[in-house]
Amino acid sequence: HGRTFDAALCLAPTNGQGFEGVERLSAPHGPSFHAAEPRSPPHRAPKVALGKEPDSLGLARMTTVTKSTSPCLAVLKLPKNHVPRLISYARSILSAVTNNPSFPSPRPPLATVEGAIRALEQAEAATLTRRVGTVATRDQRRLALQILLEQLRGHVQARADADAEHGASIIESAGMAVRKKGGPAPRTFTVKTGRVSGSVQLVAPKAGNRAAYEWQYSSDGKKTWMSCPTTVQATTIIRGLAPASSVFFRYRTVTKDGTSDWSDPLSRIVS
Repeated sequence: HGRTFDAALCLAPTNGQGFEGVERLSAPHGPSFHAAEPRSPPHRAPKVALGKEPDSLGLARMTTVTKSTSPCLAVLKLPKNHVPRLISYARSILSAVTNNPSFPSPRPPLATVEGAIRALEQAEAATLTRRVGTVATRDQRRLALQILLEQLRGHVQARADADAEHGASIIESAGMAVRKKGGPAPRTFTVKTGRVSGSVQLVAPKAGNRAAYEWQYSSDGKKTWMSCPTTVQATTIIRGLAPASSVFFRYRTVTKDGTSDWSDPLSRIVS
């Protein structure tokens, strides 16, 4: 089998007389070698996600979202796909927060926001050269600025939450929009004027995904009730009523648990 090599087979002394553990074996091919030498694992390049680059500004890609207890919410109106407007908007917020007594220690620091704005301005100007990679760099820096603005919005919201009475004015002083928190729609039975003379629209609270609604009206002071077509939506329109007449309306629901009682009647002067 050609030249010999050292196999370095460590055998127990029970196989005869003890020996050093190196046995001379014949190799079928090639020069002699030590078979016991450990092989190094193949070198593998680190995996790099396509389309992603390291954040040159060292910024985190995630922001912490907390629920606000204030009746007012700070809102960012970030321009979409228009970098110059984003830069202008960011500068207006930066100017509004600078030396603002409501924000003695802004987070993130305003110098960091200013640096991100300048970096985006430079990257936007570089895209005019149409060199490869300039657009990707610009988009990366735009995202970095948006993350900083969102973090600043969270700081503004926290200050507004700490002074709920003046929360709206605090948010507006930072150059951000204010949105009032709205409560859930009232779950009551209502009668609305229809679009056509002699019609009304009835709206009931939703009773679930698999519910039917029965409707009735009375034109003689609740002495007799006229039934309308049953619907699977919590609303219906009744037409053909006499204008200027007083009509009572009621409804009830039908679910898998059974049929509910009729609601308290509501009266309406038909227009």
